[in-house]
Amino acid sequence: MQWPIVFDARKYYRNFAIIWKFHYMHIKNESIKLRMKCFDPKCKWLAFVSRLNDEHTMELKGYHFEHDCKGKLGSGNKLANAQWVPNEVEDVTICIERIVGSYDMGYNVLPELNVQILLSNHNSISSTSTDGVTK
Repeated sequence: MQWPIVFDARKYYRNFAIIWKFHYMHIKNESIKLRMKCFDPKCKWLAFVSRLNDEHTMELKGYHFEHDCKGKLGSGNKLANAQWVPNEVEDVTICIERIVGSYDMGYNVLPELNVQILLSNHNSISSTSTDGVTK
């Protein structure tokens, strides 16, 4: 597993821990190597990532991905903080816009869509209107 830069590797493991509902701590957190361990001292989960010779690409070098620990019920994940949440919501919003299109653009073309409906269906009662306050 590889990442283009150290930032992407850090982001991947942060999301991984949040999704799998566990906490980890950094044993090493440098631009050339990352070593993360589960916060529970009894758990064996570990990941070691280091930079390749191209001076930027990060690669997973060693790992033990089995968890011996259990998450605490009702406890929030400290990794899912106020910095993480808006970034993830923005990523989800961008994905949704790529799939269904921009809502703003949809509202902008709505009057033209109404004209096309009326041209193709002469007896249609279709209409559109806008509210100047909420526009």
